[in-house]
Amino acid sequence: MNEIIEVNETLIKMVNGKPKYSIFENERKWLVDEEFIKNFKGGWNYLITDKYIKDSRLRVRSALDSETDKFIYKFCKKYGSESPYSEPISSIYLSTLEYQLLSQLPGNIIIKRRYIVRENDFNYNLDIFEGHLQGLVLAEIEADSSDILTSIPSPSFATKEVTEDVKYSGGYLAFNGLKNGIN
Repeated sequence: MNEIIEVNETLIKMVNGKPKYSIFENERKWLVDEEFIKNFKGGWNYLITDKYIKDSRLRVRSALDSETDKFIYKFCKKYGSESPYSEPISSIYLSTLEYQLLSQLPGNIIIKRRYIVRENDFNYNLDIFEGHLQGLVLAEIEADSSDILTSIPSPSFATKEVTEDVKYSGGYLAFNGLKNGIN
């Protein structure tokens, strides 16, 4: 069955309960223990630069692979949702020229290194922020469905789940930083 829904002033065509041309991103986030970070050895990572476009829900991303020194460029829209755990998202890959053009739009930037930490058969993203967000470290995990997502345990190196706290979303951090510190 097809229907059209409105999410944050954007109309989305739904086909069989899913957004056409988009997927649902199912994600959880945690603050990470400082002691874990002190002992973290690093390794392969992406250096991610996200530019959140002013007055929109759009993001331009570059991700530099630490092993190949190659960039991946993406353009993304997160539509928002009533649930902090699941929202429609659309992404497209960009050429270098397309990235350069879109990154000229006004917006704010966040920079982070993304590592993968494997624990209990799950791959958690470990995002270590740089620049104006230095000191912030988040772990996150994605799953194919919200049911699977809620069954995934918090990682042992997490101190607090912040999935429901909007101030730890990329867009909020880009425009507001850590106004009250990390807590």
